[in-house]
Amino acid sequence: MIALPVIKTHWTATFTMGLKSQISITADRDRRQLPHGKHRDVLFGNMIAESNLVYRPDFYISDATKCFVTGGPDLGTLKEPGIVMASQDVIANDTVGLALLKTLGTVPKIQEHSVWDQPQIRRAVELGLGVRGRDEITIKGSEVEEIEEILANLS
Repeated sequence: MIALPVIKTHWTATFTMGLKSQISITADRDRRQLPHGKHRDVLFGNMIAESNLVYRPDFYISDATKCFVTGGPDLGTLKEPGIVMASQDVIANDTVGLALLKTLGTVPKIQEHSVWDQPQIRRAVELGLGVRGRDEITIKGSEVEEIEEILANLS
C-alpha cells in the first residue's frame, strides 16, 4: 500500500503527514473521540502514532507542491514549494516534512521546537516505527533550492 499524504499544518493535530494518514482510515465516530484538556496535544499525538501499529503503508509519497503553513487542513496560509517527497520510512517522511514547514515559516508549535520533540514523532520513535534520529536520514533531491535549510531544520 502506498500512502499519499499532503504536507500541511492541521488545527487539531498540529500537522498532518504520513503518521496522521492512518487516522484518515478510521471511522468518523471513532475520530470524534479526541482527547481534551491540558495534555490534548500529547495524547492526540500519541494516538496518531499508535494508530500506525495497526497497519503501516509500504511507501509514502508526500505532496508539498502546495501546503498550508498555518491553519489547515482545508484553510490557511498557502505556500507553493513545488516539492514531492518519497520514503519507505514514516518517521523520516514526517520529520523532513516538518523541517520543510519550518523552512517555509509555520505555526509556533512547529517553528519553535525540534521536529523530534513533536508528540507524534516522539511516540513513533518510542514505538519503533522508523528512524530514531537525524543521523539515520539521507535526503537526496534535484533542483530543491531549500535543501540546505531543510537539512538544518531537521534537528
